[in-house]
Formats: sequence, C-alpha cells, structure tokens
Amino acid sequence: MRTKAQRQEAFMKELQSLLNKHGAELEVQEDGEGYYGNHSSVTNISMGGIWNQDNDCEAEYVEFDLPTYMTPEK
Repeated sequence: MRTKAQRQEAFMKELQSLLNKHGAELEVQEDGEGYYGNHSSVTNISMGGIWNQDNDCEAEYVEFDLPTYMTPEK
C-alpha cells in the first residue's frame, strides 16, 4: 500500500516534471471573491515565449487560469 506521503511525493514530482517540460510556472492567488468567510483562489499557469538563434519566435508567451475543478478522465 502506498502511503499518503508517498502519493503526494509522486504527484509533486510528476507535476514538477510537467512544469519543467513546458517551461511553465504555477501560481495560486486569492481572487478576492470569497464567500461566507471562505477564501477563493485562482491557479495561474504561465509559459514564456521561446525564441530561436535567429531571434524568431517559435512559441508564443501564454498565460491561463486552470479550471476550478478537474477530475480524472475515465
């Protein structure tokens, strides 16, 4: 049986690997729209532009917010 700590460690390693693969940063920010004393957050992903040696853009800068809820695909 895998423990909670082992599952968390595996997830974090895979998440970091995915961020590294895409040169992405993940940032969680409060959105200022909490309700009933709860806080609400937005998770933002940003990926810098990629330029080649000839200074041509190969991939545009992108920034987007993750959906507020995601489940495993079946």
